Amino acid sequence: MINAVAPHPVRNGELVRSIAKAMKQPALIVPAPALVLRLVLGEMSAVILNSNRISAEKALDTGFEFQYPELGKALEAIFR
Repeated sequence: MINAVAPHPVRNGELVRSIAKAMKQPALIVPAPALVLRLVLGEMSAVILNSNRISAEKALDTGFEFQYPELGKALEAIFR
């Protein structure tokens, strides 16, 4: 079993902006200070604050072809 991601991963801010663009809505991105997140969420803040290195390499090595390798095209198809 492979947990796969699209071949062009993006950061959360870019994801939010891309979703807003696909929905033809404005995006409101309000940064939250790490200290506040740690106080409110405790150990669960690690899910939000920690970064992960991800890769589609294993899926691509098997010959898998993504229907929507780029985020913009995938979101356009979802919000059509």
